[in-house]
Amino acid sequence: MKRAASRAAVPLVLLAGLAGLAVGGGSAAHEGATGVVAERMHGMKSMAEDVKALAEMRDGKRSFSADDAKTRVASLHRTCHQAQELFADGKNEHASRALPAVWEHPDAFAAAMADFEVLSQTLR
Repeated sequence: MKRAASRAAVPLVLLAGLAGLAVGGGSAAHEGATGVVAERMHGMKSMAEDVKALAEMRDGKRSFSADDAKTRVASLHRTCHQAQELFADGKNEHASRALPAVWEHPDAFAAAMADFEVLSQTLR
């Protein structure tokens, strides 16, 4: 069991980094956000909550629940697909808390999201 937990630690750490990659600043909602900005914020908040819960299970700070873990991993996988569209080139016309690097280096962000998809798949 300890070995399986150790193997899961690497993807969880990387997923945590990806969840933080797209959004800078605190987790408070951007006042008045609508449309694609609100959708992105909701997705990033959801990812952060899922990664936090999985990390807490891994670290023994939260009781492990296979059902909860499966649900959260499925949510992460789903969100990675949504993020690829929501952060697509040309969707940055509105005020956003997304880090400038998302827009300045779209290929790197797309690659990170592809890695995210692979990592979330390994946790399934």
